[in-house]
Amino acid sequence: MPDLTAAEGRHLAFQEMSEDELIKAIIELAHLYGWLLAHFRPARTERGWRTAVQGDAGFADLVLARRGVVLIRECKSAIGKLTGEQAQWLEATGGTVWRPADLESGAIEEALKSGRPAAGANDSMEKPSPIEVRLDHEGNLDEVVAENCTVHLEQMADNHWWLGVTKGNQRVSVHLTTNRAVVHGSFERETL
Repeated sequence: MPDLTAAEGRHLAFQEMSEDELIKAIIELAHLYGWLLAHFRPARTERGWRTAVQGDAGFADLVLARRGVVLIRECKSAIGKLTGEQAQWLEATGGTVWRPADLESGAIEEALKSGRPAAGANDSMEKPSPIEVRLDHEGNLDEVVAENCTVHLEQMADNHWWLGVTKGNQRVSVHLTTNRAVVHGSFERETL
């Protein structure tokens, strides 16, 4: 076997990481970034390995909570497969699967550090609101996020567009203008 570079060796270690090793690494990161968490570990019984939980089978490996945000995560090795019950729980809760590749890429750490979940889940750092407006590090509009909402886009002039995102009694209005191929944006929140 040829000698591996440090990067290749690290990649191989992530590919060979077990589910238990992944969970342990996530727990350490979660505590580092101030998350509370629950993980239900199985125990060996005379009838094999069992997890003492009352309810439906397949509940996720980790429940993480911080500042009103709750993440539901199933952990799998690089080749681990979801059971039907696990897939049902993830669909019902909006949870996702984390694998060693997500740890290697930094996606898990970014999700735990920023509160913006990896893998497309819909959690946020702040208390959940019907419409979330996210700003970049300079305070400029970065994105508007809302689920199950009404979106209205209207051209107001040749160089001015208005975008309204409405959910319940909340609306965020985004005004986009262009000037010599530069786009400028502003927003305002409204209670209807």
